[in-house]
Amino acid sequence: MVLAESVIPKTGYRHWVLFWYTAIVVICWNVVGLASFSLHPHVPPWYMFALLPVFLPAIFFTLNLFSFPFRYSCMGSLGRTPMPSVPPIAESRHTGGKIALMGGTRPFYSWFLFADGIGLTFHPGAHAFIPFSHVDFIKSTFLGGKCVYHHWREVRSAVIIPVGEVSKQLDAAFEAFANAKTL
Repeated sequence: MVLAESVIPKTGYRHWVLFWYTAIVVICWNVVGLASFSLHPHVPPWYMFALLPVFLPAIFFTLNLFSFPFRYSCMGSLGRTPMPSVPPIAESRHTGGKIALMGGTRPFYSWFLFADGIGLTFHPGAHAFIPFSHVDFIKSTFLGGKCVYHHWREVRSAVIIPVGEVSKQLDAAFEAFANAKTL
């Protein structure tokens, strides 16, 4: 498995296109909105609804920064570590959760527990892996989920996993990893 010691640069120019698309769309949306409200304060700007299909993807790209540092976001130049190719010990698909500032309800998150870390998918399309070697500690939440504090540079801390198969088996998997590491 590839860990943080070897950085995975993104190839191609897609991340630069996403960056400039997001920057231009957000700036233009604000300029058009402010101009329409200042020039015609009593007329609703119906044409702004026509721009929603262009604006919404830019908002999703910006929200990606709440979960991942810029270098590892969809607009950054570095790729995140892929999940292991082995089958997970446990998985909770299409649930809720929270990564740092980005919380989501069902069905936006999927969680995967591996012998050496936690995999997550934030729909649409963001995948990440947090190795147990970079986990500082795990706390139980009020309703039985788990809050994982870590120092992994690809994903912002803390990660909140809701009640499910992954949260039920997380403590045991983390302890097994720690015991195997000390032997």
